[in-house]
Amino acid sequence: MVLGWVGWNALLAGITLGFLLAALFLLPQVIASRSSRTRIIPLGPFMLLGALSVLLIAA
Repeated sequence: MVLGWVGWNALLAGITLGFLLAALFLLPQVIASRSSRTRIIPLGPFMLLGALSVLLIAA
């Protein structure tokens, strides 16, 4: 909600950054065969990190 209050660009950047952080964290695990592609992962922590990063950059 805070990213939406800051603006549409911040909202889209926060969502995108959250998904990118999750991909950067999980891709090496999938390549190293420590995790499968069908594993269910919680995206909440990554979305929170993305939102906080955008808020810190925007401030």
